[in-house]
Amino acid sequence: MAGYDFQGLFRTFLNDEVLLTGGEKISVMKHIEDRMETYNFYRHKFSPSQIQNLKREEFHYFLTPSGNKSWSNLQRKCKQATLDMEKLRNGLLHLQKESIPVEVRLNDV
Repeated sequence: MAGYDFQGLFRTFLNDEVLLTGGEKISVMKHIEDRMETYNFYRHKFSPSQIQNLKREEFHYFLTPSGNKSWSNLQRKCKQATLDMEKLRNGLLHLQKESIPVEVRLNDV
């Protein structure tokens, strides 16, 4: 589209602020960086080779807005989800089996 400085608009967007849960404001760029760091941390924690080492407290923290940097209100069922950590770990492993259709994996778990 002629007349639009999309790169300039995107730079402005990245420098804009986002309001986090709890009222803190940070730049969009900082928020993206924080989310990527969190994604990479939990990607490792939830990997098939590491899932057996997942601790209850780590999963609890993952479900909080400050722990996952994305979602809110996931912690409501946290205690119930971690009553049987072995079952949780096995469920998380099953959800990662890409050889099984995703709808089957979701229904199984």
